[in-house]
Amino acid sequence: MNVLEQICIVRAINDNGSSFILLLEPKKEKCKGCDGKCAKMLKPTELIEVEYEYNDLAENDLVLLYMAKKDLTKMVFNVLGYPLILLVLFAFIANILSLNEYFTIAAIFTGLILMFILQVKFIKLKKQIKVKKIIPGINVE
Repeated sequence: MNVLEQICIVRAINDNGSSFILLLEPKKEKCKGCDGKCAKMLKPTELIEVEYEYNDLAENDLVLLYMAKKDLTKMVFNVLGYPLILLVLFAFIANILSLNEYFTIAAIFTGLILMFILQVKFIKLKKQIKVKKIIPGINVE
């Protein structure tokens, strides 16, 4: 089961040698019993740029952008869990070493800044978003 899903329309395909770059436009959905005026009045959306390995798509094909539940769980733990663990660890170490509160605060901020730098360097969201072609007449789920 996928947690995050978005149906998109392929607007352009660029070949960069090793893979393809898809430019996707999110499909505007109408609510049941609605004529879609609110979707028409929205500003034009920016195209989403996604890397794709295969050459089985054409322009105006429908695709499903999704993120698996396990990838989302890993990402949430990386973004929220590690900084919390590091915060508690640095506060605990500062408490054990009986540092005054200025050094404790400095240790906590050092841990958080270090974790932020590691997150920016190592966490890549684009690798976790997957693309699946939607074949007309077949259920998306």
